[in-house]
Amino acid sequence: MIHVVETHSQLNELFQTFKQQSRFNTQSSREEPDVFFIGLDCEYISKSSFPELFTSIPKWIKEVDDVAVCTIQISNNDSCLILNMCKLGPEMPQCIRDILESNSWIKTGVGIDMDIKYISKNYKLD
Repeated sequence: MIHVVETHSQLNELFQTFKQQSRFNTQSSREEPDVFFIGLDCEYISKSSFPELFTSIPKWIKEVDDVAVCTIQISNNDSCLILNMCKLGPEMPQCIRDILESNSWIKTGVGIDMDIKYISKNYKLD
């Protein structure tokens, strides 16, 4: 199932089910966190392609370099969440921030290192 997410309330409604579907391994010990497995991708515009949008920081991100992330896609075997970051605004939803910053969420994809770099830069993630 593909879900286009444009509001925080939509994301809140979908996230717990998405998280359960992404669960890869449930640890028997309470000291070890569960492990989740997802695919990750992002789409962005570049300063060279859309210079008119880069005269100031695009309103949906916090910081810009040469690119502005417009969508983030996260998927598992059952669902794909397409996050319209232009509509969600400059505050990264906490559940998505947790995914990006957590070692319990195994993230895979083509060119994922650059995707995470762009997302981290635009939304000032650690």
